[in-house]
Amino acid sequence: MFALLALAGHRLLTVVLDARSHGQAHADEMRQLARALSALESDLEQAIARPVRTAEGSLEPALFSDADGLGLQFTRSGWDNPLQQPRAHLQRVRWWFDGQGLQRGVWMVLDRGREDVLYPQRLLPQASQVQWRYLDGRGNWLPAWPAGSPAALPRAVELQFVHPRHGLLR
Repeated sequence: MFALLALAGHRLLTVVLDARSHGQAHADEMRQLARALSALESDLEQAIARPVRTAEGSLEPALFSDADGLGLQFTRSGWDNPLQQPRAHLQRVRWWFDGQGLQRGVWMVLDRGREDVLYPQRLLPQASQVQWRYLDGRGNWLPAWPAGSPAALPRAVELQFVHPRHGLLR
């Protein structure tokens, strides 16, 4: 009798622990998704029409899409400086899909020299089939940006990707 009770108790405990483990994994995944989308929203809300100079001296538009359509770069304001470092409150940001997930990178300066590097951070390693679209001033969705002035910003930016648990997200 005690053996049967112990076996049933062990079985029940195993089921509860498995459910907790799956619930925790789902919660971690949701936190990661929310953090990434919140970072993208924050970056885009603070996008400003400030073109930058590359290391070669050419001018990059304030916001532009990668040639392959899998990413974008732009200048944003609101870069906190709690240590009062000698730097701008503006920041150049890049979002892109590298075949393994969605990444966000930043440069420490706007107008870059040859020694300035991009600091990447993988935010959504599960994302696939990433597509970006840009809403112009006439209400048309475009697959690439800029559409016109290199200083112009789109009215909206749309990110679409496939998440393994949640499917197509936009």
